[in-house]
Formats: sequence, C-alpha cells, structure tokens
Amino acid sequence: MKRVSYWFQFLIFAALYQSSAFSQITLTTSDLPNFFGAGKSWLSYSASNVRVTMDVGTSSNVTPQSWTFPVVVFTDSSRSDNVLPSSTPYSAEFPGAAYAQSSTMAQTGLTIQYFQFFGLSNDSLYNIGLAEHAYGSIKGQAIDTSIINYVKKFDVHLPIQLGGSTPHSPDTSDIGGGFIQIVSTTEAYDAFGTLNLPNGSFQALRSKKVETTSVYSGSTLTNSYSSYSFSWITREGHQLQVSADTGASSGNVTLTNVSVSYVVATPATAVKATSEMPARFELKQNYPNPFNPSTAIEFQISSREATRLTVFNVLGQEVATLVNQILDPGTYTAAWSAASMPSGMYLYRLQAGNAVEVKKMLLLK
Repeated sequence: MKRVSYWFQFLIFAALYQSSAFSQITLTTSDLPNFFGAGKSWLSYSASNVRVTMDVGTSSNVTPQSWTFPVVVFTDSSRSDNVLPSSTPYSAEFPGAAYAQSSTMAQTGLTIQYFQFFGLSNDSLYNIGLAEHAYGSIKGQAIDTSIINYVKKFDVHLPIQLGGSTPHSPDTSDIGGGFIQIVSTTEAYDAFGTLNLPNGSFQALRSKKVETTSVYSGSTLTNSYSSYSFSWITREGHQLQVSADTGASSGNVTLTNVSVSYVVATPATAVKATSEMPARFELKQNYPNPFNPSTAIEFQISSREATRLTVFNVLGQEVATLVNQILDPGTYTAAWSAASMPSGMYLYRLQAGNAVEVKKMLLLK
C-alpha cells in the first residue's frame, strides 16, 4: 500500500507540474510595461511572399500546444525604442499619452524621426497620434520640419486572455460594375501553450483571425472566400504573426507572410565622434572580441554620408541596427549589448554612401 501511495503522490506532483508549466496566461494593463516600458526596444523582422510550412495547431481551451518558429529568411527589419512621452519634443501635443515609441530612418540628405504615442482608455490601448521630424538638407536647401497626425485608433482590448476576442467592424466597398464587396473579420484568442522562438521558449496565447470576403450583385451573393492569419503573444512582449494560404486553418499550413518582434533592453547605441578628421572609410575590429555581453565597434568616415551599422547572425538575419543616420566626417564608436542573443558568430556591416565593409565578431556566454 505504501508503494501505491508513493506512486499516487508522484502522479499528482507530475500533474501539478504539468499544469503549472503550461498554465494559461492573462495579460492585463500591469503587463504593458513589458511591451512599452521605457528602456526597452522592439526588434522586428518580416518576410513576405514566402512559401514555408508551420504547424499552427488548432483551437483548444483545455490542451496546451507547442508551436515552433518557422525557418525563414527575413527581408525587412526595423527597431522601435520605447521612451517616456515626457522625454519627446511633442509631449505637449499628446498630454494623455501613457506610452511612446521612437524610431529613426535615413534618406538621402535627411534624417527622419518618428514618435508614436499610445493612450489607455477603459482598459483598451489606443494609438493616439504620430509626430514626424525631418531634418537635414536636400540640394543645399536646409530642411527642418515637423508633421503631427492626431488619431484615435483602437489597438487592443485588455485583458488579453483565452476566449477573448478583438472587435472588428465590417468593411464595405464598391468595386465597380454594380458589385459590392464586404469584408467581415473575426479574431479570438483560442489556444495556449509554448512558443519556441530563436531567443527561447515562452508561454503564449494564440489568436486566430478570419477574414471573409463576400461579393454581392445587388442582394445576390456571387462569391465568398476566407483567409486566415495567426498571431502569438507572450507575457515578455514577444510576438509572432503569420498569414496562411486561403483555406488552411489548422495543423501544418503553408505560410505566405511571417513577422516577429522581440522585446529587448534598448541597445547602447550612443555614437560619439572624436575631433580627428579621418582620411578614409574604415571599419575596425570590435573590442573586446570575443565578448560577453557588450562590445564596442569603432569606425570612421571621410565625408558626410547616410550611415548604417548593422549586426547579422550567421543565417543572414539582421538582429540589430546600431547606427542609422547621417553622420559628418569623423571617428565614431557604437556599443552593442547582446544580452538577449545566443552565443555564436555574428557579422557587423558598415555602409556609408557607396562604401561597405563587413567584419566578424564572437559572442561567448
């Protein structure tokens, strides 16, 4: 009887452990700092028109599932830094903002800064506006201008939990020839489990979005079809979104679009120039190398150029943008913190105008 009792206790412990390991998560307003807290950044990567497969699972509110990030080569990347609304030049324009994000891009002769502002209302997160600041010169003409867009666009209702849904209004449009097109959308959090990403495994909620397009001639339905997309969200702020072929809604499906966002500590990307005027373009070896978790990269440019310093993993995926701005001639140092990245070889690439140079560095944890 004692042995049976031990086995019974073991089974109870195993069941409790499994329940804890795969417990359903609920995201509330108290979790928003994981996504939007100042000092954190979103590193986002996307690829469109891909043909890769992924097991997206199925709808279930009782059985935990496991999803694995598909192997894909990304074609686009971006970085957004979370900042305090009060620290931006446009805080007076958005006095009700709870969160703000900043991003920067360079165009020929111009640096463009974007500031996105978010507000909270009735446990919902809203996009309340965007400020754009462009400065630099074009053909010798100095440019320094700001554009502010005031909007109030619903982003997400909180709490996010299994069984919850996101409201969508039907979209009706006249497509000509006497035909009317109506797109109806439903989106619900319908599954939970473990999401396996390149930076680790995380408990996640899955949402399934169904867009049904119906075409009418008068009151007669002439055509109807549905498309499916899925997204996963973790308490840490990481997110994965995929679009499936029309008609595929569970199990192994072929994907057409994949995007992922990681929340990391904002990299130390402050760039400092020396007074020395360099005579040539040069990218120097990072120091220290190998490193853990931070390293410094020194480079020099000999003319005013739109400059990008980026980091790639060995698969060719961009994992960090350290510099993306117009720089004057000089010697600069940029720092990279790789605390959230796995050990391994990385490539860093400097481009200033038409000049490009690439070097290797090794992260050892």
